[in-house]
Amino acid sequence: MNKKLKKNIPIVSIIGPANNEAGSICSYVEECIEGLEKISCLYEIILIDDGSTDKTYSNMKLMKEKYP
Repeated sequence: MNKKLKKNIPIVSIIGPANNEAGSICSYVEECIEGLEKISCLYEIILIDDGSTDKTYSNMKLMKEKYP
């Protein structure tokens, strides 16, 4: 979360399960952040790798580094 906790600010959690989504997980995260920033809220994005056999988890780690 990147904003200080204040009264009357919405708090949003997005949960995204993923299985072999290496090709789309980065754009998914970036689109979520873009939309959430527009509504000026506190947010978290929780990604769940459900046993992917591709580079989904690696891409999730990249997004975590880019958007801590």
